[in-house]
Amino acid sequence: MKNVAFTICLVLLSISWTVLLQAQTTNTASLTIEAKVLVQANCIDSEDGSIEVVVKGGQQPYEYIEIKGTEITKRLENGNTFSKLNPDTYTLSVVDATGDVTSTELLLEAIKPAPIAEFEMEKTAAGMKFINASAYTGRWSWEINEVATYEEAPTLSATDAFQEVCIIAKNGCNAKDVYCETINVKDELASTFTSRNRVDNLTTEKEALKEFEVVAFPNPTTTKLTVKYKDTEALESIEVYAITGRLLKKVVPQSEFQTTLFMGDYPAGMYLVKVNGVSSTKTLRVSKVD
Repeated sequence: MKNVAFTICLVLLSISWTVLLQAQTTNTASLTIEAKVLVQANCIDSEDGSIEVVVKGGQQPYEYIEIKGTEITKRLENGNTFSKLNPDTYTLSVVDATGDVTSTELLLEAIKPAPIAEFEMEKTAAGMKFINASAYTGRWSWEINEVATYEEAPTLSATDAFQEVCIIAKNGCNAKDVYCETINVKDELASTFTSRNRVDNLTTEKEALKEFEVVAFPNPTTTKLTVKYKDTEALESIEVYAITGRLLKKVVPQSEFQTTLFMGDYPAGMYLVKVNGVSSTKTLRVSKVD
């Protein structure tokens, strides 16, 4: 009789534990992860940005919390902050004790993005005028046939014929970008355009050029390039050009705010990414590395 009573007690205890565990499982909140930028990165390679994560719900203890970017993947060792980060789009993930996984994405931007060197040419009575059109730069200088000149906008005459013109763009992070083009000044002055840049090669009035704000990162890139645009005007397309001007790819924007381009199939080198809006255009210079 005692054995029967003992067996009944064990059965009831087992049922109680089962019910309790089911209740705990039912009452467990869904696993969520949130992230926010604590410190914006100062420069494109300064490793001084930080992201805070907040994990709620799920079954504790959490197995790990991970951050993954283009160049890094690491797990949180203590606290709730990932530090020493470069600008990038990061995926933050958490795995709880049951193996449940959830993730979120967050963009960490640079206060001072890498400069993008570019110039425009404009016909004047004195000859061909070269105008700085670089992005994210506070300082720039020129080299004509490898000779430095610190004129704000150098002008070459028709008698100068073939000239190698370089512009060196710098920002406040010791980062610089250089663009050079060999130009037959005589032929360019004889052509029909009044002003053009090195991408479009189009006749245009400067006051008609209304550019909106666009950034591309990481730059340089190895595989994926994220193009982020802050202007919410309707976008028509995003194009990728070889530095020679050959169109390589044309895509429809994926959202109102950013589009990811796959660059892994292209050889290492410089590329131009052109973002076309309804009434404006922006062109970025991007480096692809292996």
